[in-house]
Amino acid sequence: MDRDELMKNLERTMQGTFRALQKGMNSILGDNINRSEFYLLRFLKENGPAKVSLISSELKVTASHITAVGDSLVTKGYIERNRSSEDRRIVELSLSDHGKQLFNDLNLRRTQYLYSTLDDLTDAEISELITLFNKFNLG
Repeated sequence: MDRDELMKNLERTMQGTFRALQKGMNSILGDNINRSEFYLLRFLKENGPAKVSLISSELKVTASHITAVGDSLVTKGYIERNRSSEDRRIVELSLSDHGKQLFNDLNLRRTQYLYSTLDDLTDAEISELITLFNKFNLG
């Protein structure tokens, strides 16, 4: 197989794989939250309260996107907006107790999904896949 055919095959394979993983994640999240909301919950769980500007920088999305996602999660009761005690002009987003509970549940289900999806791969193959994706990182 020549390089052009390899590239076409790689593209098709990656598209199919990522589409299947997205579909699986969407089924785990259900109708309650979307992937952007999940990623914001995960960021707050892992990093604690943070300003929108920091979150947008770390997640490599616009501040307006984080604000919109944050608005949705505030409405749903999963995160809270808190004014900084040091500077009242600064607003930080943080997980509510309900948001922590939701994240923990979804994260457990996500982990179980990934384990079952990658069950046929050995630990060495998963490590190699990580290595290859890190070489590939376009970020």
